[in-house]
Amino acid sequence: MLGRMPHTIVEYSAAVADAFDRPAFGKDLHEVLVRAAGAKTEGCKTRFVRLDDTFIGDGSPHYALVHAEIALLAGRTPEVKREVTEAALDLLRLAHRAAAAPGGAVLGGPAGPGPRGVRPPRGAADPGVKGDAEVNTSAGTGAAGASAGAGAGAGASAGAGAGASAGAGAAATSAGVGAGRSADAEAGAVSGGGGGRLRVGLLGTGPWARATHGPALAAHPGVDLVGVWGRRPEAAAEAARLLDTRPYADADALIADVDAVAVALPPAVQAPLAARAARAGRHLLLDKPLATTVEAAREVADAVEAAGVRSLVFFTLRFAPAAARWIAEQAATGDWFTARADWYGAVFPPDDGTTATSPFADSPWRRDKGGLWDVGPHALSVLLPVLGDAVEVHAARGPRDTVHLTLRHESGASSTALLTLSAPPQAAGVTVEFRGAHGVAAYPQDLGGSATDALTAAVDALVSGEPHACDARFGARVTEILAAAEAALD
Repeated sequence: MLGRMPHTIVEYSAAVADAFDRPAFGKDLHEVLVRAAGAKTEGCKTRFVRLDDTFIGDGSPHYALVHAEIALLAGRTPEVKREVTEAALDLLRLAHRAAAAPGGAVLGGPAGPGPRGVRPPRGAADPGVKGDAEVNTSAGTGAAGASAGAGAGAGASAGAGAGASAGAGAAATSAGVGAGRSADAEAGAVSGGGGGRLRVGLLGTGPWARATHGPALAAHPGVDLVGVWGRRPEAAAEAARLLDTRPYADADALIADVDAVAVALPPAVQAPLAARAARAGRHLLLDKPLATTVEAAREVADAVEAAGVRSLVFFTLRFAPAAARWIAEQAATGDWFTARADWYGAVFPPDDGTTATSPFADSPWRRDKGGLWDVGPHALSVLLPVLGDAVEVHAARGPRDTVHLTLRHESGASSTALLTLSAPPQAAGVTVEFRGAHGVAAYPQDLGGSATDALTAAVDALVSGEPHACDARFGARVTEILAAAEAALD
C-alpha cells in the first residue's frame, strides 16, 4: 500500500548516535513541513538510519555525517522546495553548532526560541556560522541550494533535489528536497537516492533506445543509469556494454532497483510495463504513442494518478527547446482559423525493390499501424496545445499507409494532418502552419535540434519535479483521438 507524503530519510554516523536527539529533530522538521509545504502532521514520516560504515575527510574520528533527504509529492513549486531546503539546512546547521559547542555535543537539541525551533545547549559558544545561498540547477532541479561553514572548516550543505554533501569539523550535515513517489518508497525523491541523482532504468534496446534514450540518460548529470532491459537478453547485454551499465534479465527486477523508468518499446509492450512501474511507485519517461488502445492508455494514466508519480510522454517537438518555444508562441497568439500539420515520413521504401535505409523500416508495429500511429502523435502534440482539444475527428485513407486526418477543435478552429511513413524520399518532410487574424505562422524548417537534445530536455523536466503538459493523461488523450480516427477508416 502506498503511504502518504512527505517522507524523510535521515542518515547519521554511529559516532553521533548518543548526541543526536532524533525525536526532537523529527518534531522540528515535521513542523517545517506543515508550515512550508502544506503537509499534514499525521502524514509526515521521518526514518532514521544509523551508518556504521562511513569514511569522511581524512578519516579522523572527529568527523561525522548527518544527511537528510526529504521526498515531497510532485507539483510543489520551486519556492516551496527552496523554503523547505533552507529550513532543513537551518535545523542541521544549528544541530551542528550545538555539537561543535564546548561541552555541548548534542545534535538536534531541544526545541526552543532559536531559529527554526533548534537552539544550542545553554552556555554554548557561537562558533560563528557564516552562510550563503544560490540557485542550483546542475541536476535540472531549479531549486535552491545553500551552504554554511563553521569553526575550523566544519561544513553543512543542502540542495533541493540535487542532494549535496559536505564534511570537516565536528559534523558534516546535508539536506536534499525533491518530489517523491510515495512515503513508503525507498528514497522516494525525484532527485533519487544515488548521491542526489535520479536512478533510472531503461526498458528497450532498439534503435531509438540506442540512439536517443540511452545516450541522453547516460550523459545526464542528474541521472544514474542503473541498467537496461530488453526482450532479447543478447540485445540488452550489448546495449548495456555500449552505455556502460548493467543488463537485466527481468524487467521487474530493474523496476525494483530504480526511482524511474524510461521506456523505448513498441506501444503494446510499453503500456502494461508502464502501468506496473507506476503501481510500484516509479516515475515514468514514456515514448509516443502511449498505447494503441484506449483501455491500455487510460490504465497507464490512472495508475500514474493513483500512485502520485511523475510521468512524461516524449513528444519530440514539445521538448526540443526551439520548437517548444515556437509552439508556445502560437498558443499565446491565439485566434487561429485553420491549421495543418503534415508529416511525410520515408521509413518504408517504395514497392520497386529499393532497399530501406531507415533503421525503423523493420519495425513490426510501424508496419502494422502506419503513419497514423507513428507520426500522428507528433502532429497532435503541435495542434492540440495551440487550437485546443479535438471535439470532432474524421479520417480518410490515402496511398499505402497514408491517412488524411481532419479535426474540429474546441476553439472553433479546424485542422488537417497528412500522416505517412511511405512518402518518396524526395517528398519527405514536415510542414506545420497556422492561419488566422494575425496572418500565417509557418514552422521554421531551420529550428533543428537533435532528438537526443530533446530527450535530454525531457529528462530535465522529469528530474525537476515540475508539472509538464505532456504527461500520461495527455498521452492517453492522444491515443483516444488516434483510435477515433482509426475507427473512422473502417
